[in-house]
Amino acid sequence: MQAIYTSNDFTKEESFYRAKRIFHENHLFSFRDAEAHKTRRKNFSRGFSQSSMLDFEPHVSSKIKALLNQWATRANDGPIDVYPWCHWLGFDVIYHLMFDEDPGSVQRGQPHQVMRYIKAWKPTFIYKEFLPQMEQYGVYVPGPIGGYFRDVRTWKTYALTLIEEIRQKDSHTPFLRNVLSAEKSGNTAQPLTNSELAEECMGGM
Repeated sequence: MQAIYTSNDFTKEESFYRAKRIFHENHLFSFRDAEAHKTRRKNFSRGFSQSSMLDFEPHVSSKIKALLNQWATRANDGPIDVYPWCHWLGFDVIYHLMFDEDPGSVQRGQPHQVMRYIKAWKPTFIYKEFLPQMEQYGVYVPGPIGGYFRDVRTWKTYALTLIEEIRQKDSHTPFLRNVLSAEKSGNTAQPLTNSELAEECMGGM
């Protein structure tokens, strides 16, 4: 990844990187321009430092404990399909890291509604790469193809609501706390709009 974004010779395929946008905004992994990527990376570098991740570790531990408790409760009922549980655990950790909120998939033993929207993004990426106009008009296409784009739009609306709520309180997760604190102090490389911050979180998931 470092070689890709720091190379002056590597040609970034426009359609591929444009299609990697979640909805309409660029995020850390969709920039073609190395300087733009570097600037955005500065916004979040502190959030991914070792000390920040160590601060978040208790949340990870509590989710793992909840997972093991769920398995222990179900152990006498027969074999357990661990795949969805591991998926829910990973989702809960990343979601909590991004949005300062535990979605509770492991606690409930069922997928969070956002997981459906994340799954819908993959086909939109494919359609946008071959037909870039779909980024703008995909939500208006009838049937299941347009449904993928509408699901991603719903996800964006959901993420925006969370970001608006987070801006009104002190975030306690590394990913958001550091970038929002930097914005308030004027130390951030480039302040992010709610829309940009929402899609940055979505891209991180």
